Amino acid sequence: AAAAAAAALEPAPARAAADKASAASASGAVVEKGAAAGVDGIDIDIDIDIEPVNLRVPTLDDAVEEEVTKRLENPEAPNKRLYREIQAEVEAQPAAKVAKLVRAWEKDVVVFSGSKNAAHYQLYMNRVAARPHEWWTNRLAGPKKIARYRAAMAKANEVILTVAVCNGKGNKIEEFDVLGSQRLWELRDAFYFPSDWMFDGPTRTSSACFFIDGVFYVDRRRENHVDYAAGLIEWIQETQPPEESMLRSDEAKSMNLRFRDLQNIPFGQKCIYIHQGDLEKNFYFTGMRLLNSHDDCPFREAYPILTFMRRWIKRKCYACVQKYAIWVVVDSPRCPYNPSYWCSDCLQHFFKEESGEWIGPLDYKIFPYLHEG
Repeated sequence: AAAAAAAALEPAPARAAADKASAASASGAVVEKGAAAGVDGIDIDIDIDIEPVNLRVPTLDDAVEEEVTKRLENPEAPNKRLYREIQAEVEAQPAAKVAKLVRAWEKDVVVFSGSKNAAHYQLYMNRVAARPHEWWTNRLAGPKKIARYRAAMAKANEVILTVAVCNGKGNKIEEFDVLGSQRLWELRDAFYFPSDWMFDGPTRTSSACFFIDGVFYVDRRRENHVDYAAGLIEWIQETQPPEESMLRSDEAKSMNLRFRDLQNIPFGQKCIYIHQGDLEKNFYFTGMRLLNSHDDCPFREAYPILTFMRRWIKRKCYACVQKYAIWVVVDSPRCPYNPSYWCSDCLQHFFKEESGEWIGPLDYKIFPYLHEG
């Protein structure tokens, strides 16, 4: 103990020299033992130069800065003024969180959303007002409307569920705040997808179903609806053994149920919305909170409230490449592209005679075009 205490009190250079001498004597003892055993001592001096590797996972701040820099370097990138303002905030506050980098405008809010299935981040413009709950409160709380909506105000102990709708890549395209006392079909009616209003989509809007936590919920409000769940349940039972089946119920239920009546709300797990026969959209329950009359709209009439809607892309006319297309033509032998997109003027000049009659053969189809979905 005394020797250890004395060694601890030695100066740092003296301790380092002593450690080096001790290591040298130990190495000499090993060589002498090897020579005594008939084995030549080998003195190996290995100098390995290992470059440091950055194993830090890139944060969303890094992705934002990289994306903004990339957009600024692209000469054809739109909204460069917007990106310069964001870059100025990044330089002024390098340690700021993403929430501090995002600026809210009355019409446009920049939202950075990361894809789970892709190795890049996409920059989407939010088309919803910066404060949708406040906007709805001001809209419904006018002096002439307050008496009408006062009876339909949400209860103080009401629960608000946040539902995010994603595309096939995992990017958020819509987000809603829905009350726990609302029915499933109310959320279904709030969904917006261009496929419901393009081509022959309006003829199939009466049929749809949810798949939530292993249970199908079918919209049965209209007599001509098609039960998509019947065939899907039969297919799952034939292809999956009972112990591995994703079904928790062999019978489909109605969308007339309220969210609070669901046996379980799978937060963070993928749920599926099926419409238009075979189109699937993924949606997630991402949050739940009690209604706050100061921050949330107190009027039940406003719910489900749209809190996020991505900015959609619209094609231009394939003929003039100047105006935005409003018609899509399918299976036309006179068009080099199938489908092809046309503005109103070009469609009239290309497919109609001066008399107004359609040019034959009439084996093509024309549908209204909204935007890309």
